[in-house]
Amino acid sequence: MEYDESSVNDPQSLLSVDIFTNHIYNIVKTLLSLESHLDLVNNVRDEQSKELLSRFISSVKESSLFILKTELEDNTQLRLVDEFNDNNHESANIIIVTKSRGQLCNNGDWQSQVIVTKIPTGYQSKSSNFEKLKSLINMGIVPYFNALSNAELNDSQSVNVTKKKFYELVLSLQHLQQNIPIPNLGITAHPKIKELVAQNPNSTHLAPNLLGQELLSDSNFLNSLQSIVNDWVRQSKSH
Repeated sequence: MEYDESSVNDPQSLLSVDIFTNHIYNIVKTLLSLESHLDLVNNVRDEQSKELLSRFISSVKESSLFILKTELEDNTQLRLVDEFNDNNHESANIIIVTKSRGQLCNNGDWQSQVIVTKIPTGYQSKSSNFEKLKSLINMGIVPYFNALSNAELNDSQSVNVTKKKFYELVLSLQHLQQNIPIPNLGITAHPKIKELVAQNPNSTHLAPNLLGQELLSDSNFLNSLQSIVNDWVRQSKSH
């Protein structure tokens, strides 16, 4: 990512790294379920991270930063980088911090320039990650674009072309999913089934009676299981 600091006329008017870090932390804390202020703030105190944040704040161009959360055996690691590549996609969670054109200044509405987004990635199956990405575009970005275009652009050929491009992108992501032969069925398993599996990690076969007679007689539970199984069948056929 390139930065342009040529238009920095008054460095004192720029937002401080500490203020910006605390603002981002308050958002990221919820998105990543962080327990301690130390988790994020202390991980951006090194000189390299401070430099990245300073350049991000002072850049007049559109810019982005990535906060990578990786679960290690004995602790949680957070890293701040300005480029996303193949070595980063295995992180358990990834937060994208973007800003629109213009420097972040104390006397400006800098918060409206900054967007913080959690993107789908991590240790789940590739099929699941593509599904999340498809949902993000189809259920989030497309409706947002439709609302903007209806309010500001009305109906035009360029709007229709853009909508078509969105549709083609969603369809392409769906095709990528279909090229992955094994869907991750565990993601949509019923919570009670997940709990039973967690309680018996070494078992290769779990008898239904382990669920208890009360649960096995619960029509809502059984209907939910049937619905999940039907969805598994649909996923398998689609792959």
